[in-house]
Amino acid sequence: MSSPTVSVVIPAYNARKYIGAAIESALSQTLDRTRGRLEVLVVDDASTDDTAALVERMAGQDSRVRLIRRTENGGPSAGRNLGLAEARGAWIATLDADDWMEADRLEGMIAVGEGAGADLVADNLTVHDERTGEVRHAFRPWPSDPSAPVSALDFCRLDRPGLRDMGLGYAKPMIRSAFLNRHGLRYAEDVRVGEDFDFFMRCLMRGGRLVFTNAPGYHYTRRWNTASLTSETQAYENLIRVNRRLLEEARAGQDPVLARELATRQRMLDSHAPFRDFREAVKSRRYGQGACHLVRLPFHPYAMRRLARALLLRLKERARHRAAPGGHPSVNGVAGGD
Repeated sequence: MSSPTVSVVIPAYNARKYIGAAIESALSQTLDRTRGRLEVLVVDDASTDDTAALVERMAGQDSRVRLIRRTENGGPSAGRNLGLAEARGAWIATLDADDWMEADRLEGMIAVGEGAGADLVADNLTVHDERTGEVRHAFRPWPSDPSAPVSALDFCRLDRPGLRDMGLGYAKPMIRSAFLNRHGLRYAEDVRVGEDFDFFMRCLMRGGRLVFTNAPGYHYTRRWNTASLTSETQAYENLIRVNRRLLEEARAGQDPVLARELATRQRMLDSHAPFRDFREAVKSRRYGQGACHLVRLPFHPYAMRRLARALLLRLKERARHRAAPGGHPSVNGVAGGD
């Protein structure tokens, strides 16, 4: 059997509600009109629902689908890495289990990638906000020349905390298998937040040629949950750890410009702690503690910008409530901002 052109890797955990649509969007790619040019690898990360059973049924109906099962939950990075190890395609595309793709996405990305001699290709995302119902593009149109490579420095600047747009690290890449195998690159399994940014950056710091197309071929579902303060803290600890490792690598590789950019990003990430502490104190009506945390904020410009944005959002929310018939403003102060 000849090797497929593209392997679509889908890590899945308790994704029974969404996985069918993700797989169908991969199977419907125009790239595979003649069949045999595409395989879909679904890595079930020890789901406790019937995700694996559903995928198994779909695999029985279409030989392009293959189920790979993990016995222990390892997170999305572990799932992707297992898929990368099993993939036979010249290109590998990652797809989250609750997202989907336009039918011509992979065909278009391959054309861009092959034409530019790229190792990685990224495209724009159509973001579906589950909470607000808003549909928008993740990134502003950039660059004007889709064959122009994106450097590690460019990428880092386009994924700074506090950007109005989503960070470029949210992009879902298509990657040339030979490049990954030549450099032994895989996702970091010791982090569950920021692993995409880390993966992109390590590819670029090893000479990977990344090109970006503005075509929004990927549909990203933004889901919201009631994450605890502990979860939020752990998320930022992941981001800080990832950035610190990249900073150390840039310094060791004697890339002072990139190191300075990563150092700036590090300071921004570090400033989350005083902002979080102030926000939680106000939310809990511990105003004395809130005042103590507030005096720390001027030493963190990024935290001050977050505070200003949170206050502005709260004022807008109260104005909407007052304007609505029978509306009542929220009483949570700045706690709900950002």
